Amino acid sequence: MQEEPLKFVDRPKLGNRIATLLVFAASVYMLSRVMVMPLAQPWAKWGVGVLFLFCFSALVREFLFRPVRVTTIDGKRRLVTIEETAPLREKRLMVPITSDLRFVASQSDSENRVSYEVRYRTKEYGMLRLVEYVSKEEAESVARRANAALIA
Repeated sequence: MQEEPLKFVDRPKLGNRIATLLVFAASVYMLSRVMVMPLAQPWAKWGVGVLFLFCFSALVREFLFRPVRVTTIDGKRRLVTIEETAPLREKRLMVPITSDLRFVASQSDSENRVSYEVRYRTKEYGMLRLVEYVSKEEAESVARRANAALIA
């Protein structure tokens, strides 16, 4: 068995945060322009207002709900511990390591960009993520290291 637990820290990505801020700033600018300029079509104010609310909710989700995920694989105690902390959310989950537990690198399906994640399936909790929004090479490397920690 492994002497000390293997830890993976997955932080929110800076590129995602910058893109969210830029889109939100653009929506604020459009909202300010639509409120100042007289428009012939009143539906434009509603459309820009809906766009602003959508961008605001994306901003809140990115900065207040997207967690820093720390996953610890303890081969000695046969336990995977997931701790997620965000300004408005905290979660701690302990999953026992079973013989069929395997970490798999796959393409992320939660965003409209090509990125990869490492996840694993549990009977009680379904699919759980180890890391997300990483390159294909990094995802494969993390999956190999995590699977080696299970075997060791």
